[in-house]
Amino acid sequence: QHWIVKVGEVWDEVAELARKAGEISSFDITARCRLGTESKKKIIIVDKLLNEGRGFCSVSNPASVPSRVVEHFDSFASREPTKNEVIQALMNDKTNLIGVYGMGGVGKTTLMKEIHKQVEEIKLFDKVVLATVSQNLDLKGIQTQIAESLGMKLEEKNISTRAARLSARLKQEERILLILDDIWTRLEQVDVGIILSEAAIVTLARTLRKKDEGFWLDVIPQLKKSMYEGLDLVTASIKLSYDFLKTSRAKLCFLLCCLLPEDYKIAMDELGRCGFFEGMKRLATLDVSHTHISSLLQSLASLTDCFQALCLDGCFQLEDVSLIGNLKTLEILSLQETSISRLPEEVRGLTNLRMLNLTATEGLTCIPPNVISCLSSLEELYMDASFDGWEIEGRGDGCNASLVEVASLTNLTTLHVAIDNIEWLSTDIHPCHWDKLTEFYINSNRIESKYGVYKRQVALKTTSDSYPFADWVKVLVERTCQLNLRGEDSDERNQLSWNVLAVQLFLRALTT
Repeated sequence: QHWIVKVGEVWDEVAELARKAGEISSFDITARCRLGTESKKKIIIVDKLLNEGRGFCSVSNPASVPSRVVEHFDSFASREPTKNEVIQALMNDKTNLIGVYGMGGVGKTTLMKEIHKQVEEIKLFDKVVLATVSQNLDLKGIQTQIAESLGMKLEEKNISTRAARLSARLKQEERILLILDDIWTRLEQVDVGIILSEAAIVTLARTLRKKDEGFWLDVIPQLKKSMYEGLDLVTASIKLSYDFLKTSRAKLCFLLCCLLPEDYKIAMDELGRCGFFEGMKRLATLDVSHTHISSLLQSLASLTDCFQALCLDGCFQLEDVSLIGNLKTLEILSLQETSISRLPEEVRGLTNLRMLNLTATEGLTCIPPNVISCLSSLEELYMDASFDGWEIEGRGDGCNASLVEVASLTNLTTLHVAIDNIEWLSTDIHPCHWDKLTEFYINSNRIESKYGVYKRQVALKTTSDSYPFADWVKVLVERTCQLNLRGEDSDERNQLSWNVLAVQLFLRALTT
């Protein structure tokens, strides 16, 4: 009997603590700390009573158990105004997002359940969904709760795929209320599949969250002005967020991220390397591969001291690279898989360039004369599946470079090049320094050939017109580790005879 009386007393004391918690302002730190201390003491007492209660074998003539204070929302009269305020806000068509916060145990969950119940009774929404987030964030669990309330199953394992399906389903509802309860930490709604037009406004609000009221009052007219000028609400909010970034570096970082594909994951160290050009006098390497840039940023021109390597691989929209000519200290330039159609004449100013990679620039149809030959320091040139329109002097219109320019490079040690005009095989080149090459891959007339394991390979399509072979061909054939010969006729029935002819021609050429 004494234990039951004690339980009743503690129950009343806990109820009183809950009442006080509902009345304390969230800014009254002292009162909240005092209440927290009292709550800890009560927890110890409750644990002690529970342990004592577990030792009872039976109870005779038990006293009636008092009704639970938190069983029904009506027990919290102080919550009634909050409930009415939330429901009033939900009736406003312009309201799309409402946040309810407070200390643990003050009745937020009970409030949400009561709002859920009343909104359904008055049919304010076509659909009302309640999902519990909990302290241990489980995106799949949240998605499942929402999906089941909408009568759908999410069997996919990938969270992004589930989010896309859930988002599509939510859009089918004209008026839906989604209640997310028990949120302990920041929840990215997009990750769940909840797409709100307020997302950009929330971002703007986070940017300005530490500003005073006067600052906010200044922002509102600017937001309205941007919308008046034709920007939608989301774009206007993003623009303001950008305008309020404090430093030029932060703005450059923002703009760089805009160039990246959607959902692109970029590491912080990579962002630090790529994001800021102006003032980065010690920057040596810049890699912006696989971004959506169509031309180079003007701020690149400021990288003139220590800048040595620029990688633009996979920038499929990149067409204009003329700005590269300003980077006089550049030693490594990779334009692999870009969309450039012309190698700019400004490149001839890169006299310190040691490596140029034009692999798979299949749209490259023009290399002006006297550009390659100016790259006097060039050691490595990669042009697989790239430009192959080398002109023979006196036999073209003079718009493209000649192989003579490549052969004249005295420091070249690695050469990968394609040759379209088969007449080059019988055309002598002077001067030619290809006897110094330690690695080469020569492909005439774009024949299909796999690289293999060797560093020195020659793949040639020959005819009787290829004879006599030029000295540069003999030099490379003598030094190659893998020789791939094809005849001109593509008919499979004649392929063997063409191969035999090609071998005979090569043997004859090498013995003369």
